[in-house]
Amino acid sequence: MTFKHFTTHFETMNKFENIDKELSLQINHIKQIADELKFKEIFQFDMGSDLTSLSFESLNFSGIYFFEIQDFQCANNIEAFLSDFKLKWEDYDYKGAFVPNTKQKRLKTHTTPLEWVPLYVGKSKNIATRLKGHFFMPLERKTFGMKLSSRSNLSGYRIRVSTIEINVRNYDLIVPQIEVHFREKFNPIIGR
Repeated sequence: MTFKHFTTHFETMNKFENIDKELSLQINHIKQIADELKFKEIFQFDMGSDLTSLSFESLNFSGIYFFEIQDFQCANNIEAFLSDFKLKWEDYDYKGAFVPNTKQKRLKTHTTPLEWVPLYVGKSKNIATRLKGHFFMPLERKTFGMKLSSRSNLSGYRIRVSTIEINVRNYDLIVPQIEVHFREKFNPIIGR
């Protein structure tokens, strides 16, 4: 490498470092703004009920979605609920079915009774399409999703779904940071 090429490479790397510093500042700013965002409840339903009646028509936007789960044990004995849920979620019938796993480190963060337990946080450029996948994708399909309609063993649990609409030109830079923010804030018991 000649001196001229070395100088050009060094100058280019300095430009990247400057961009990296600016992006770090912007990411921190994104997280501060994300703290001001509020989820809007879309619907609740009981597992084991007819999920085909759920309406996704108003959800054709990009943003973040949040699943929470409830059962009578959540507010009385969180440890019993989490143990029961983990056993059912990790049932042998669902192993290798391209579904999100439980996260032990997040399960451990929920030590006091809750009315609603954070289940899953995700993002999508089209919330309606992504939610339909989480609900109706067949278990044998090799696409990642919760595949809730195939989980008959969760009958009796109640699910709440909420969203935040985020329509921005730089979705791939901004929305993943907001998703991480809410995952760290809520500690959902399944997912990344």
